[in-house]
Amino acid sequence: MKTKIAGCVAAGLCLLALAWVFFPVSVEADHQTFMPLTAEEFAQVRAEAIDAEASLRLKGIELIAGDPASHSIQFDCKGVPVLTLINGPIVLSVLTMVDADQRAPDVVSFRGRLYPRFKESWKQPVKGAVPTRPNVVEAFVLKHREGMNMAADCSSIL
Repeated sequence: MKTKIAGCVAAGLCLLALAWVFFPVSVEADHQTFMPLTAEEFAQVRAEAIDAEASLRLKGIELIAGDPASHSIQFDCKGVPVLTLINGPIVLSVLTMVDADQRAPDVVSFRGRLYPRFKESWKQPVKGAVPTRPNVVEAFVLKHREGMNMAADCSSIL
């Protein structure tokens, strides 16, 4: 009888571990597309982002810009993505993560200063439902499995 109970407990723990590992979560984003920028134009956007990072770092915002030949930049608020720009060969994708305007308004303001320079792409992505915040379970899994605290706030100086 004890071995049956131990087997059931072991099987339950294995199922729990599998659920933990394979539980699907994602950080939703608003996706906008524009005509791709030239290498020089994107290098200028990258340089402006690097300049802006100096003041944003005080609020917990980090810029991931890669090397000068990189085709993407990303702003993170305490390890959580806020804004990603990907300059591909066909489109420039701008991904603004859910609640970015509340969690990192300075990054959204930076994005707003860039928009007048972008030419809208003829092909916009199919609009799905409005991005929503992760539910309680997803937020817990994101925080403890992925290390992404969706409650991270970078709206004021630390």
